[in-house]
Amino acid sequence: MNWNKPYSEGGFSQVYEEMNLKLKKILQEELEKQNISGLLDLFGGNGNLSEGLSYKNRLCVDIYQNLKGEDFLNLNLYEDHALGKILKEIKKRELFVSHLILDPPRSGLRDLHYWLDQIKPKYVAYVSCDPHTMVRDLEKIQGYSIQKSLLFDFFPSTFHFESLIFLERKD
Repeated sequence: MNWNKPYSEGGFSQVYEEMNLKLKKILQEELEKQNISGLLDLFGGNGNLSEGLSYKNRLCVDIYQNLKGEDFLNLNLYEDHALGKILKEIKKRELFVSHLILDPPRSGLRDLHYWLDQIKPKYVAYVSCDPHTMVRDLEKIQGYSIQKSLLFDFFPSTFHFESLIFLERKD
């Protein structure tokens, strides 16, 4: 069956285009208040959330059948040594990660606090389709403050919402 092929092949993308454009506009407005020198887009799918941003360098990470370009990395972010592989790739590319976007599946990113401790982005935008896993992931984080929180109704007539939280590292 190929009904969802455009949204799954080559990385995940949102299916409700009008709401997706609103999400991307808000992401752009918020993240570009600061100069984006290096952008890490985890669970980046087809680059949907980071493609319209002004950045010097980007690394978009997800599981891909075919890579779309040099700034895409094929990696299962749930494998045991994924963080180490990301850190090596960041070093190899000489990427200073000022901004992190993550849009994980419903299961979230359980060890997000380790990732932030190692990568140390100044700004984080976390998009989630499950508020419970987002709260679980955020509750262990130290050194960051929530700047803004928003809800998006990507799934009308259901109880599901996409949530977006912006974090800033305290220095």
